[in-house]
Amino acid sequence: MSIIKEIYEENKDLLRIRMIPTEGNEEFLQTVPHKQILDLSAIVILKIDIDPSETKSIIMNNKVLHELGIPEAQLFSEAEQILKNDIQVLDLLMDEVVSEEKLDYREAKKIDPNWPEYDKTVAKSQMENYGTIFLDECGLPIDNIFETDELFKEKNKEMLNPMLVATSKTYLFAAGALASDDFYDRVSQKLNGDFYIIPDSAHALVIMNAKYLDEEAVIDFTNMLRTFNETMISPQEYLSDNIYFYNAKTKTLEYAEASLTLDNPDISSPRR
Repeated sequence: MSIIKEIYEENKDLLRIRMIPTEGNEEFLQTVPHKQILDLSAIVILKIDIDPSETKSIIMNNKVLHELGIPEAQLFSEAEQILKNDIQVLDLLMDEVVSEEKLDYREAKKIDPNWPEYDKTVAKSQMENYGTIFLDECGLPIDNIFETDELFKEKNKEMLNPMLVATSKTYLFAAGALASDDFYDRVSQKLNGDFYIIPDSAHALVIMNAKYLDEEAVIDFTNMLRTFNETMISPQEYLSDNIYFYNAKTKTLEYAEASLTLDNPDISSPRR
């Protein structure tokens, strides 16, 4: 077994997908398996030491793949499986992991005249406090305020968490999530619909619920990203001057600017 094969087999669980800008890397991309995602390209690397203070890694280029004897599709498939467990979506404001668990509940919008008087009173209180009536398995209003409070939070989870951040457990290469269908499905389920993605750096993505961003806000965030890239981000961590929009219904990713309907939006030109 060659040294490369031995290293690969011993460290295969340290495969990572890394996003890089396509522009400026055209010649390099001819030498490595990659996936094109808008203005970015996904490549695969093998980390030898995932200590954030270290940068040792093997780029899985065409020569390495030939020596390993594995096809490009298998390489990306294995890396994406590892990515599923490495990426975590956090509430940017609360700094807590957004729960994967969803509570089951039923609702009513009107008070049933056949309910007992006590249940009618409970239902009236819920309508005043929540704008809806939460029902138990018997179809009667739940009279436990702690339970109804939790159900109300679940119902409005996407409002409580309008902004999320995708990072990795190792704090490295979280932007690789852009190459994973599982990532888009998870986020769209959490936010119950469409969302915008700000490519903060190679190691983090900021996610915003599209329901709570008007077009002027999208323009403002785009200009902020371009200023940030120009003044704060290092060339090694830079990804893009563009914000992305994910359509949960069609399951497609596009540039946020393409989703705008305003004529001549006041967006600054890309800096790079």
